[in-house]
Amino acid sequence: MLDSEAASYILRIQRDELESQLYGQRILYVSIKRDWLPSTKLLFVKKAAFIGSGIIDRFVSLGELREDEKKVCLENNCYGKIEFAKLARFYPAVAVEDTPLADQNPLGLHGASLPRSDALQIERLARARLII
Repeated sequence: MLDSEAASYILRIQRDELESQLYGQRILYVSIKRDWLPSTKLLFVKKAAFIGSGIIDRFVSLGELREDEKKVCLENNCYGKIEFAKLARFYPAVAVEDTPLADQNPLGLHGASLPRSDALQIERLARARLII
């Protein structure tokens, strides 16, 4: 697979606190196991819309976390933390129904992989992006 077609992933942001943590601290604790490699692109979906994207800087496993972070992970059934090199917030959010994934149930997108070309196409649908 060419680098331009490397897998990207979708993560569902269920609560406002997680969205605040993501964009405020540039981290996300994850319960879904994937090959979280540096430079992997992630898209974030909330309800039925893509709210932004990010590029992974590094993945920190449960054993490498500070004690307070381990406690958060264990309480939320997570196994590690993703730290982001770059984040973008879409304004306005891009409805799933307006993307190549229109035939998918937004609830079923959590953890799904998609070609990087599809991820880039979804990013281009955003009228504006705030780079964080």
